[in-house]
Amino acid sequence: MKKLTILLLSFFALSRAMTQIKTVTLRIDPKYARGATASELFDEITYIPLESTKESTFGSAQRLQVSQHCFAFFDYSTKSVFIFDKMGKFNGRIGSLPMLNNTDQLAMALYNFVLNMSSEEIYVVYDVGDKKHRKRLAVFDSHGKLLQSRALSEEFDEMGISFAFLDSNRTIFSSGNYYDKNLAPDYLYVFHNFDSLAARTLPQQASDPLNKSWHNQLDQPSVSSEGAMWYRLYDKTVYYTTAAGALNSYRFILPAAITLDSTFYGDESVLKTEQGVNVYLQKHQNFISYLSSLQKTKNLIGFSFVRYNYSLPSDTYLYSLSTGTLYGNIKITPDSLCYSLPLFNASEIAGMDDGYIYLFIPSFSMFVTADANKDRPWKSNPILNAYFANAQNRKGNPVLARLKIKNTL
Repeated sequence: MKKLTILLLSFFALSRAMTQIKTVTLRIDPKYARGATASELFDEITYIPLESTKESTFGSAQRLQVSQHCFAFFDYSTKSVFIFDKMGKFNGRIGSLPMLNNTDQLAMALYNFVLNMSSEEIYVVYDVGDKKHRKRLAVFDSHGKLLQSRALSEEFDEMGISFAFLDSNRTIFSSGNYYDKNLAPDYLYVFHNFDSLAARTLPQQASDPLNKSWHNQLDQPSVSSEGAMWYRLYDKTVYYTTAAGALNSYRFILPAAITLDSTFYGDESVLKTEQGVNVYLQKHQNFISYLSSLQKTKNLIGFSFVRYNYSLPSDTYLYSLSTGTLYGNIKITPDSLCYSLPLFNASEIAGMDDGYIYLFIPSFSMFVTADANKDRPWKSNPILNAYFANAQNRKGNPVLARLKIKNTL
């Protein structure tokens, strides 16, 4: 009875804590984005060549997650989750789920995978495709072997498939408003052991014009050991749930000339269908429609602006919460710290965690730069020396670059 009382009190405390949202306002004007050299922003840069075999070859890496012993990420070209160890050796991949044959649903489910940082197991929650939107849970080890597959309770029918761990027993899910706008009055829900509902938070506001949007749901672009980012289409406020269970929000204030205004948010006929929104945005392609590629570690937030339905390299940024400085990613230039090898000019941010930024640098970009630099400044680095000495790497997997952020950022 005592244990039950403590458990209930912790659930109530979590529910109260997550309703007390800490909001930070960020005034962002892209024309004031600064540049910097690699040495000005980072203390060290480590290169990890990823093993290239027929089974381990991938196209583009998304939603990178990092544990003590491995990296995991989703690749859309193969619709698989890939797992490598910290030295770059291929561990395995996940390309299928029990009782799910729909290719689009499979890709969406695997994209939303979560690497449990303590057990180093990979969790996937997915919709089986019936009219009730029943959900299943699949758990894999760090080599891609299926360990567990089971149906989830009916309480998950109203949930989406995006989630994050708060600890070994609790997970936080987004609602399934994408399926039915009348189902869930809150945006985030906490579950205990993938079983019972423990708390709910971030209620919908009656005055919110996006309640009428065709996609009134929180999506999750990134998750790490520190927390998870959440965003809605056409919303300039994004949310961050910490691993400790706190809920923060970041409100982006953008120049009026490049942001959606009342003519968009005040017209229900535009918002209620995807076609209506696309027609409007196509006529206003200079407007920033929403934020994507959201990442956070320590006091640094990474994001991209989406205009219409696309984002350019020039629309990607890093923002320091401690100094208020905005950096344009393509303005961050290589220098001696990275042996003048390509960084942001060749790759988008794949992940951020525990004070590090991770980039996948294409082998083509690595070798083009190396061929043009006969001085070989990386000759003191045995890993890069061995990488460039192997001609087969020219057509191999990208190199994973790990950038340690300076404490002053």
